[in-house]
Amino acid sequence: MHLTTTDLYESSFLHCRGAKLARAWVDRGRRRKTVVFLFEGNGQLTELQTEYHTGKATVNLTEYRASLEELKETMFELIRGNERPTKNKNQNRQGGVCHDSRTVQYQAVNH
Repeated sequence: MHLTTTDLYESSFLHCRGAKLARAWVDRGRRRKTVVFLFEGNGQLTELQTEYHTGKATVNLTEYRASLEELKETMFELIRGNERPTKNKNQNRQGGVCHDSRTVQYQAVNH
């Protein structure tokens, strides 16, 4: 299953809750540059999206903030230069943030 969104806060929620970010790219077909986040996963994505849109989402705020900062950094890198950054997040952050280790690849694609 795949899920795409341009909502940075929704993306941060999904990422924080363990959804795998497969790609991110700049959609230049809109009036202004917009970053699209593509998540992969099983049925969990639908459940997480429902939680988010119904206001029933719960997160560890420290982890959510870390995910938000990480995706914001990626978003601005893509908007500034449509680069192809690859980030290896196989390390736990200070203070126990993002307890699970994961590798996330961001790939910009020209559309």
